[in-house]
Amino acid sequence: MPTPEYPETEYEPEDFSQLAINRGQRRINGKLNNADKALASAIQALRDVVEKTGVAPGKFNEVDKALADAKAISDVVPGVIPPGCGTPPY
Repeated sequence: MPTPEYPETEYEPEDFSQLAINRGQRRINGKLNNADKALASAIQALRDVVEKTGVAPGKFNEVDKALADAKAISDVVPGVIPPGCGTPPY
């Protein structure tokens, strides 16, 4: 479903050229990268709320490491060339 941030883009469905495939993969990579970052931010916010409750003081090292690892992996996706990573609007 198109949104203002991610409008539908026109493409030629019969174009199977490497250029068209790379262009499409850049769009996919960009959207997935943004989704990764949004999920990491949501998990970080949830982690922060749970920490403030005092339920498990000092027990967030594993969560922090997992979030850092996920962010590090997501950060390298745009640098894989080809195809790279597209930015909005896709």
